[in-house]
This record gives sequence, C-alpha cells and structure tokens, in this order.
Amino acid sequence: MDCQEFRSPNYRKTIADAYSCNWISESAAAEHLWLRFLYESHRKGSWYLLRKNFPCLLVECMTEGVLGHEVGDRKFLSGAGEVIVIPQVPWFRFFSPSPAESKRFAFEVQGSLVPVLGERFGLSGPVVFRTERMELYRSLYDRCLELFRAKRAGTETEVSSLCFRLLEMLGEEARPFPERRLQSRLNPVLEYVQRHPDADLSCTALARHFGCSTPTLNRLFRSVLGESPQNYVLRYRMSQADHLLRTGEDSIKEISGRLGFRNPFYFTRVFRGYFGVTPSAVRRGFPAGEEEKEIR
Repeated sequence: MDCQEFRSPNYRKTIADAYSCNWISESAAAEHLWLRFLYESHRKGSWYLLRKNFPCLLVECMTEGVLGHEVGDRKFLSGAGEVIVIPQVPWFRFFSPSPAESKRFAFEVQGSLVPVLGERFGLSGPVVFRTERMELYRSLYDRCLELFRAKRAGTETEVSSLCFRLLEMLGEEARPFPERRLQSRLNPVLEYVQRHPDADLSCTALARHFGCSTPTLNRLFRSVLGESPQNYVLRYRMSQADHLLRTGEDSIKEISGRLGFRNPFYFTRVFRGYFGVTPSAVRRGFPAGEEEKEIR
C-alpha cells in the first residue's frame, strides 16, 4: 500500500518557519541508503500529522519545545535535546501537546538496507533518547543539505555513508520509549503557565496551586519534560517575549508586566542573559540568539 498522510485542518497555520529538501537517488535501492527528505520546522500552535505505511526510518531531533508522538496504542512526549526514531511501522502520529513553540530538524532514511541495518543497530522499534550529540546530528544534517542543494551526480556514495553514520550513532545512544504518558498531572500545570504568564509561577507557588509538594512537582517536570519547572517557565516567558517584541506594538515595560516581570530593567537583564541581545535590539530587528555587536 502507498504511504498516506493526514493533517489537522490548521496544520499549515501553525508553521512559523519551515524548510524541506528532497532528492531521490537514481541508484538501485539495494546499493545505497538514501535520504527521501530532510526538513526543519518551527511551529506555534496545536497540530497533528498522521502517517500510514510510511516507507522510511524517521529521525526527529528536538531543539526546542515539546512534541507528542503516538505509535499503536502508546503515546509519549519528547522535549528539547531528545531524538525520536520511528522505523517502518503501519502508522504513527505526531502532534503538539500544547500551543507552545517547538523546533526540530529531521531525516527520512530509505532503502532496502534500512530494515537490515535497523536490526543490526537495535532500531527495529520506536525509540527516544536524550543526547549530548545534538551538534553532531546537526552537522550531519547540514552536510546532507549541502549535497542536496548541489544536486551533483555521483554523490550517492557520500549520502549513503552519512546515512550509515547516522544509524550507527542512533544505535550507540538509542533506548526504548520511556513510560512517559501524556495523561499525566503535568498537562493542567503547563496549561496554567501558558494562560497566566503574569502570575507567580515559582515552583512553590505552582505546587501550592495544584495541591502537591515542591519535590513532587520537580520530579514530574523532570520525568516528563527533562527539565525543572523554573527552566520551563523561563523558556516559555522568553519565547513569548521574543514573539511579542517582533510582532506586537506594546512597550518593553508592558511586555515585561504581561510576562510576570515587575521590573522592566530586570526583564531586560534576564532577556539579554537568555538570548544574548537586549529587548530593544530585537525590536529593531536584531536576531535573537546571536551575540549583539556594538554599533559604531
């Protein structure tokens, strides 16, 4: 059966930025591993994508936010710094567990050698793991993208070698899906943070609001998202601040108040520490995440 893909009605509207590139090898599939698609996306909002009879081994590298995935009757969450691997299965679904931002880049590896090498590297079933090698995965992505863009004949061998290296790295790090069910007590906490960014969102205040102890809330965040409540709150507030500065007309003082910062000077200090640039520089169009240079 052919691959089928089903998307939520608002699928395209949630894309803040996306890039994809594909290149089909002319060689016999048995001779090489090859990449059906490379893609990168930055999303804001709730969406889902259902795929049936997908012919590839899919590798998703999360760099920001949270992604939900469902294979069979099992649902899981993955956060920034984690890699998701889904082999050729009858169907799977990706979805946003919240309207917050998410960023990822991905590989779709195809070829008749994929199942064989999948077995060899222990990738015969869905796996997710936290990696310290995200920069290395990124370098593989960038090199493959460079080859795709060049569209030169005779590059099949290098692409195949890069795919083999990718599977080898995955095999070294991969472990089975952890039991991190979406139906957890964390969902209402995340919703509360996103609806009330101006509230007291300290770990103590959140634990009190939801009737649990501070250590319990800490454990819940770390088991589901792999980070502390304080880190999640800061990440959400900073992503909202960046969005409001680029798209809205509110003053920096008004934005800082909306996001729970009573002192705009403290907000500026936190923002610069997080992004490396000041809020006023971002408002002028300076890209967040790059070192701010003195303008002479």
